[in-house]
Amino acid sequence: MEKIGIIVPAVNCLKYSKQTLDSIKTKHPYEIIFVDNGSTDGTKNWLKTQDFTKIIDPQVSGLAAVWNLGIVEARLKGCSMFLILNNDIILSPDSIDNLAKKLLTRKYVMVTGVNQQEGCAQPEDMLLKNTEYVEDEPDNYHPDFSCFMIDDNTIQKVGWFDENFIVAYFEDSDYHARIALAGEKAVSTISAIYYHFASKTIQGNPQLKKIITQAFEHNDKYFEEKWGHKNVGDVPDMLKKYNKHPFNNPKKDYKNITNNYLEGMF
Repeated sequence: MEKIGIIVPAVNCLKYSKQTLDSIKTKHPYEIIFVDNGSTDGTKNWLKTQDFTKIIDPQVSGLAAVWNLGIVEARLKGCSMFLILNNDIILSPDSIDNLAKKLLTRKYVMVTGVNQQEGCAQPEDMLLKNTEYVEDEPDNYHPDFSCFMIDDNTIQKVGWFDENFIVAYFEDSDYHARIALAGEKAVSTISAIYYHFASKTIQGNPQLKKIITQAFEHNDKYFEEKWGHKNVGDVPDMLKKYNKHPFNNPKKDYKNITNNYLEGMF
């Protein structure tokens, strides 16, 4: 079975990080890569007691760079599949295995779970929700980047995450655009459900509000410059409205090698 690198970025919110990690269940061999980016709430002290891989305070520009860094580390640990999780979700027991099974059909280059809060009197109820794998479900081309899986094949076809998106926002929309424009598919699957508390990083870090607002404005502008249009959510609209190449330059490809440490990785 292929080894999965499970990458969990975090800034504070230790209570939720513990819940996320406790919900990880899979038959695959796996490696947890926990990326702590400036926590001050006791997360760092707690990490000293854990035996999984930790990356502490990396000198990177934002979430896209953290994702890339986590994938690089996972590959060094022998992983060829990569599950990237927000640190404020609870997975159902079968979610990881069902994501892997769907991705390994090779019909898609990205598979995401579905945030399913209904039917959970308590978020922890998600831990009891066994979910059968659905072979022939309708394709849902609205991936949720709070819980998504890609692999080496994805990066070879679509590239790394664009680190010019600083802090957070639009790095997910950019990657979805590149998947669509490359003629590939990203889907969400009801075979992999989870509970998302949502926005706990922002709520748990009020000092980030101004930085996040500035990042949103910067990334919104950069996205429009890159693709020639504001962000749209539907694939047909992407194919119709976006530049066919980044910055409308045929010499630019989708792979966005933006940092020297990614050179030669594929």
